[in-house]
Amino acid sequence: MMDADLLILHAGQLLTIASAGEPKRGPAMSELGLVEDGAVAIQGERIVAVGPSEPIQRQYRAATVLEAQGQVVLP
Repeated sequence: MMDADLLILHAGQLLTIASAGEPKRGPAMSELGLVEDGAVAIQGERIVAVGPSEPIQRQYRAATVLEAQGQVVLP
């Protein structure tokens, strides 16, 4: 298990807005990278992991955990 400073768990919707390393253009701008029941692990000033809550919670532990049930999270 890896350490993180902050875990945000169980977001109703996590929007990753992931791209292939360049700005999104045209139709790609409508792809939000939506993750239901999403989680974010943060170490220092860096986002170290995003994805569904269950696997993130198995991989990371943190002293501070925020429950974001019913909320939209945008890293």
